[in-house]
Amino acid sequence: MTPERWQQIDSIFREAVKLEGEKRLGYLEKACQGDADLRVQVETLLASDGSTSPVAGSAFDNLDADEINSALEDWRQKPPQPEPRAGEKREPANFISNAIPNVTEGSKPTVGELRGGGEPDPVVGWLVCVKGCNKGRDYRVLSERNRIGRDPSLEVYITGDLRISRSTHAILTYDPRNNQFWLSPGQARGIVYLNGRLLDAATLLNAHDSIELGETGLLFMPLCGERFQWR
Repeated sequence: MTPERWQQIDSIFREAVKLEGEKRLGYLEKACQGDADLRVQVETLLASDGSTSPVAGSAFDNLDADEINSALEDWRQKPPQPEPRAGEKREPANFISNAIPNVTEGSKPTVGELRGGGEPDPVVGWLVCVKGCNKGRDYRVLSERNRIGRDPSLEVYITGDLRISRSTHAILTYDPRNNQFWLSPGQARGIVYLNGRLLDAATLLNAHDSIELGETGLLFMPLCGERFQWR
């Protein structure tokens, strides 16, 4: 972790720790600007701080609380780093790597790794943002149902576009038995366009299909298909 990255994490943490409930969630969403790794690192610090606890709707809602508390306790009990010698520079601590098992610098853990049970849930495809405030960002698609919206608890969490419903705006489903992808409208008011046409029922998805939600345009890129399937 670079000193600049650590300063960014530390700055956001110091402001977030002063807030509670929805105010903290709103601040984190704005300050992290869709950077999921940054948000998890800040929330790790918030979880490890004795005066605060993760609020409802945070990224920690889906984690195993016992494992996190145990890992954080192990981290707290580690001996302090020795003071650097003259001329040496101490690297800031990587709280993510220390606090949560199986998380390495520069990587984003899979759902299975984060929950700490069974085999990781493998990626089966991606959604790539080609239009809107998140242009250039990619979102992993996992097996079975992937809910899409602005709530951090959803499988595909999109920030910044206020025209996307906070609850489930759309659902992208991978059917492992038939090795197929489907797109369905969600339960929220927001509408979905598939290849420029209004989506009003579950429809089969193909590679490079275009999906529009609010001001955001997404390109669908499957991993699983005729040439590959997880066994």
